[in-house]
Amino acid sequence: LEKREKILQPLTDDGVEKQTVREAGEALSNAIQIATALRERLTNSLASAELDWSKGERSQFRKQLSRIRQVSTLGREAKEKMNLKFERQKQLRAQSKTLLTVSLLLVAFSTLLAARYLLARINQRINYIRDNIHKLAAGIPLNPLLGGADELAVLDANFQAMSQQLREAQRKEHALLNKSASLMCSLDTTGRFASVNPASLSIIGYEPDDLVGSHCANIVAKGDVEIVHQGLQNAASSTAFEATIIRKDESSVDTLWSVRPDQASNSVLCVIHDVTERKQSERIRKDLIALV
Repeated sequence: LEKREKILQPLTDDGVEKQTVREAGEALSNAIQIATALRERLTNSLASAELDWSKGERSQFRKQLSRIRQVSTLGREAKEKMNLKFERQKQLRAQSKTLLTVSLLLVAFSTLLAARYLLARINQRINYIRDNIHKLAAGIPLNPLLGGADELAVLDANFQAMSQQLREAQRKEHALLNKSASLMCSLDTTGRFASVNPASLSIIGYEPDDLVGSHCANIVAKGDVEIVHQGLQNAASSTAFEATIIRKDESSVDTLWSVRPDQASNSVLCVIHDVTERKQSERIRKDLIALV
């Protein structure tokens, strides 16, 4: 009975199989009882040297043997069904394990794809901003604003606002340089003109393009070259000095140089004023004082 209950436990989900095993167990119990009775009778008959079975007893014995065979057959069938059920459960566990593994692989693959797409998207937006930086340096119109509300979009918006302010400041500076009556220029570390405003034409007779790249000493009177050189050397802070410039037509012009360093561009900014009339007035006043 204990073995039968152990057999019945795995079959709780299958009512038909459970009923079959229960019936087989009951038939087996009955067959055991009959076999025990027959064994006792046979023992007694052998002891008395008599073994006389009636027809009814033989028929009952054959019937019980047939029942035992049926029970044995039912037991084998139940065992086969249990083995088949266990095999199915084993297959289901293997399939579940395979499915779980495949699911985990799919999740990992999907995560990698999403991460790769996100990185590609971020790189694309960073390259977009980098391209705007190059365009700003080259003076080319910038790309349209980045869409979205992420950090890169905010960074691009701030950069474009800054570039707009910078271009506006450059525009005002160029307008001031172009309208100025004084010669305004920048000199590199070697004393060569890096930029010159249009006033150079009216003051010394040279177009700005004629001066850019040439040394400032080329337009200074020989006697004042050292003065200009010393003034530029002392341009660590704002300073001023006077020097005579030779115009393109070889006439001379008295000038006042105001210079200051520009750390951002590593150059010297110069404003050259035409003071010829003031110098002439001073010379005339000196001549009149000498006559008196």
